[in-house]
Amino acid sequence: MHERLKLAREKAGFASKAQAAKALGIPASTYAAHENGQNDFDPTQAEAYARKFNVSAPWLLLNQGEMRTSAEADQSIPSPENSPERIERPNASSPVPVSYPTDRIPMLGTAIGGDDGRFVLNGNKVGDALCPPHLVGVPNAYGVFVNGTSMEPRYHPGEAVFVNPHLPVSRGDYVVVQIAGSFEGDDLSGYVKRFVSMNSRELILEQYQDREDINDDAPPIDKRRIKFDRSKVFAVHKIVASGIA
Repeated sequence: MHERLKLAREKAGFASKAQAAKALGIPASTYAAHENGQNDFDPTQAEAYARKFNVSAPWLLLNQGEMRTSAEADQSIPSPENSPERIERPNASSPVPVSYPTDRIPMLGTAIGGDDGRFVLNGNKVGDALCPPHLVGVPNAYGVFVNGTSMEPRYHPGEAVFVNPHLPVSRGDYVVVQIAGSFEGDDLSGYVKRFVSMNSRELILEQYQDREDINDDAPPIDKRRIKFDRSKVFAVHKIVASGIA
């Protein structure tokens, strides 16, 4: 990731690390440590760098997709400063650049085994669907297919859900979350869940069916909640429509 950061800076026209740090409004030592490989940067920092250098955040952080040097419409990731109950600013990160006719919307993600509803978001489009009217022309809008039964009876396996990645997310909203893997180059994992809260430490989601990996003696609320380390949260996108694609 450090080599990609340097390449992105140079292509964006910043002659030095200090110049880039000043434009970003961060200490020069912080930026230099990231570009020199002394410290890794997290998804939130990757999003800030991607915006400033006009590249794809997934490419910068995970080496996924194209470098994409054209500016994009508000590609952002929920920041730790957001309150636990509400994500106020847009979080329009997408694993791939999205371009589609006004009446079609891309369907992303590949289902894998397991009962937790996880699917792979590796930048591959698996098909197209009719675009819900209120998503026509919305940059980076996309759909995914529900995997597993964890969200029944609200969502069923194979059902299509569609997101507007520019809308704020509040407690109780249904969301598609994108979670970074443990190693560079790992595919993003996607989940369809219900948003509970997020702070600087963790993201908490819930589902409607008990988790298979939880102890039977656990409190009922814990059997339906799933938590992710905040540093692994790549994006949280609000579901605005569902149906048969």
